Amino acid sequence: MKNNKKQIIYRVIRILFIFIMMLWFYSCSESARHSRDPRINYDSLALSIPKGDTLMYIHKSIIDTNAEFKYTMDCQYPEFIHFENEYVQRIINETVQNKIKETIDLYNIDQDYLYHDTTVIRDDEVWGRYNPLDSVDKSYLLISYEIMNNSKYFLSLVLYIDQYNALSWHSIPYHISMNFNMNTGELINLEEYSELIQDSLLIYKISDFSFSRLIELDVSDSDWVYEGTYPLWENFRVYNIRNDSLILTFDVYQVAPYSEGHIQIGMPLSIFMNSERRRKEKEK
Repeated sequence: MKNNKKQIIYRVIRILFIFIMMLWFYSCSESARHSRDPRINYDSLALSIPKGDTLMYIHKSIIDTNAEFKYTMDCQYPEFIHFENEYVQRIINETVQNKIKETIDLYNIDQDYLYHDTTVIRDDEVWGRYNPLDSVDKSYLLISYEIMNNSKYFLSLVLYIDQYNALSWHSIPYHISMNFNMNTGELINLEEYSELIQDSLLIYKISDFSFSRLIELDVSDSDWVYEGTYPLWENFRVYNIRNDSLILTFDVYQVAPYSEGHIQIGMPLSIFMNSERRRKEKEK
């Protein structure tokens, strides 16, 4: 009788053990399936589309809410896929990702400085009332992007960046543009391009056009516009090359007050490509 009871107990324990093991294996297989699905879908997408001479891209995000410094970060950028020249694709992706990382690192430095000594802030009669650690107004970094051109010969994109530090009057929006040579993956630099085509007047042509166009738009007084469009390459660091025009972006305060926001103008490539010097050379 005792032996029968022992056998029954043993069988029950064995059945329970098998049942628990089955549940465990099932949960593991489900977890593995879920972790594999995105990769399978991605591979299926890649296999179904032939490689082309322009870049496809997928949307990437970095989202972070930092408890220690109390800031939020939402950074979006493109990752390019399925280009026929894998070396160029890798160079372009690395350049974009490095620029995102550099922007985030600089933002973190600002936050470290802002919160580096909160005891002094707490003891200060003025700042004690507006301690950033107690403030409802939190710092944030927002990055989005726009593909301005994606052709066989070049890729152009712009990053829209909006940075706010706690206790500031307002955020500071600014832009970073990147223009790539699709044959090499290298960035296109306007200053180097002007030297390549031996057109020393190019910077003056861009400056003159920008000044005249902004005065027409009546964005600010002429002195402010003059300073912001003075013929220095630094004044035209944000540009995007399209098939028919050069898009110039002026960040806040460069040519107009903050209330005007950033200002974009389009310079026809026919003007950009034909300088006075080149016309004279052609006439000879």
